[in-house]
Amino acid sequence: MAPTERETETPVWPWDEPPGRRTARHRRGTGFGWPVPAATVALLAGGYGWLGAVIAGTAGTAIGCLLGLVVNGLLQLLVGRAISGSAMPGPPMSGPAPTGQSPPSRD
Repeated sequence: MAPTERETETPVWPWDEPPGRRTARHRRGTGFGWPVPAATVALLAGGYGWLGAVIAGTAGTAIGCLLGLVVNGLLQLLVGRAISGSAMPGPPMSGPAPTGQSPPSRD
């Protein structure tokens, strides 16, 4: 909410408000947040390690953790390639307009 000229609060979108400093008075949340890449590695390596431990004991744990790291690396590569976009074949579209015959007019 943002105060108006009459010092009354009117509803506004959260992204319309200017960013402010977080103080101890306004702090809310759980306190610790994992960065997404670190959480992904921990979840995949830990999950595959646990699954390996259930299936094959200590050796399965090591193999499962390694497999989790490999899967994480492959996911990182796939996501990186997906968000970077693919190169379009052919000349760029920002060049001059092609010259040639104009389409026939409808008179």
